[in-house]
Amino acid sequence: MGVSDGAPHWQRSHLMNDIPALQNRDLPPTADLIEDALGDTCPIWERFLKALEDPDLRVTVSWRWYVDGGWLGKVMRGTRNFAWLSLWVGVGRVTVYFPEAHRALLVDLDLSETLRARTLHQPPVGTSVPVSIDLRTDADLDDALTVLRQKLTLC
Repeated sequence: MGVSDGAPHWQRSHLMNDIPALQNRDLPPTADLIEDALGDTCPIWERFLKALEDPDLRVTVSWRWYVDGGWLGKVMRGTRNFAWLSLWVGVGRVTVYFPEAHRALLVDLDLSETLRARTLHQPPVGTSVPVSIDLRTDADLDDALTVLRQKLTLC
């Protein structure tokens, strides 16, 4: 039985790519390294980064090495962090943290059924609910941008 066979349907896709990419502190993320790490999903990742350039969002992306997480990107507006970006073998991941009190608001967003179910059942981390989206498809891209825009409107 595979790692995701016994998992509820809303967890399966999230469990499949948990091999971190770009774990060398001396090699910061470059376009070539990211393309090698993401493979076939790289075009979706690139479209996500391009969408972040929208002047209405007013966000920047910066990468930093973390001993406990490798290379992580921060989506920021000014000095405030709105999302974390991480690279895994075969997929890029966007994680946005929301206060637990906003869970119902998130479930009411126009999101895929899988992400909606995962968000509904996601255990909190402290007082926050992490919403993680693996960017594989156009639907994942839409979900990631919807969640990020929601976070930006709350702050």
